[in-house]
Amino acid sequence: MAFYILLVFLIIYFSYIKLFAKYWDKNLYLGINFIDNEVFEHDETKLYIFAVNNKLIPLPFLQLRFRLDNSFRFKEKNISVRTDYNYVKEIFSFSFYKKSERYHTLFCEKRGIYAPNRLEIVARNLISNDEYIKEYSMSPTIIVYPAKIDEFKILPFLRQSIGITLSKIAYTEDPLEFRSIREYTPTDAMKTINWKASAKSGNIMVNNYFSISDKSLLFLLDLSLGRSFLYDNIAEEAIRLFCATAEYCMKNSYSVRVCSNALNTENLLCFPKTTKHKPLSIKNILQKSASIELNNTKISTPLFHTNMQKNTYNSPVIIVISTNTSLDNITLFEEQSSPKSTLIWIAICESAEEIIPSSTNKTEVFRWIIK
Repeated sequence: MAFYILLVFLIIYFSYIKLFAKYWDKNLYLGINFIDNEVFEHDETKLYIFAVNNKLIPLPFLQLRFRLDNSFRFKEKNISVRTDYNYVKEIFSFSFYKKSERYHTLFCEKRGIYAPNRLEIVARNLISNDEYIKEYSMSPTIIVYPAKIDEFKILPFLRQSIGITLSKIAYTEDPLEFRSIREYTPTDAMKTINWKASAKSGNIMVNNYFSISDKSLLFLLDLSLGRSFLYDNIAEEAIRLFCATAEYCMKNSYSVRVCSNALNTENLLCFPKTTKHKPLSIKNILQKSASIELNNTKISTPLFHTNMQKNTYNSPVIIVISTNTSLDNITLFEEQSSPKSTLIWIAICESAEEIIPSSTNKTEVFRWIIK
């Protein structure tokens, strides 16, 4: 009798192991997604993980593990091991026809384009310690834009530097071609105020007309290696300031073109040449700025050592944001730009005591201090 009981047990034992080995990953559905596809640096988002066991065979132990860039920080302390990457392990236990969902809060500490990788699942049955491993291919992507700079800090600076300079340029408007109504800015003439719209809204509103002349600006974003020991901090601030300044100019009805030596992970230019007929939108600029890979960019050719003549000759206003604020760099810049251009150079500094080149007859130099 004992022999038959043992025989039945062995048949069930090996049948279960064989069935489990064959069917454990059948009708098993897994997913990893970011709740937000686009966020800003220093914001938080959520990571959504789900698993569904849609079959009769239970899964007593199922581990999902993957790797996420360490530019993210989990709010829960026991979710991942954070070294060169975040190594995440999620453990599930399923009976048949069950679904499990989990949400984890992430803090986005650095701009970039990210996706989980090396995703695999590990399963064990109830009887043996054998592991069954399968790799999955899925690539949910999140774009982390450069952080927004505090308006109380950036707006006074931009009005003093960019705004005053632009107000000196005679961009005439066609009074017969009405465009829209918008809020008043310090660069607007009093005659453009729409008093009826101002009374209704409670804010000073002005009429916006289509320009007769070209209201285009050229941004030169130079991220070549300057002060090597401070490069990353200065370069990241340069990218943030570039995005904020471009957005400010667009809100004031200027079209924006960009020339830069910034490279992405594939060593391709993030900002290929744009013409005045195809200016960039702020979303284009944010996406391209998120893709900049500083390790590739800092060994690229300094922007002002290349031939810029074709890019700058017809640009009435050129705004330079550079990680290298040496006087030689400014001299090269002035030599390659058009004599008719108005030039603005923003020097990014670690402190107010840092020495920067003075303004010249051709170039207005402004200081931006990292805080």
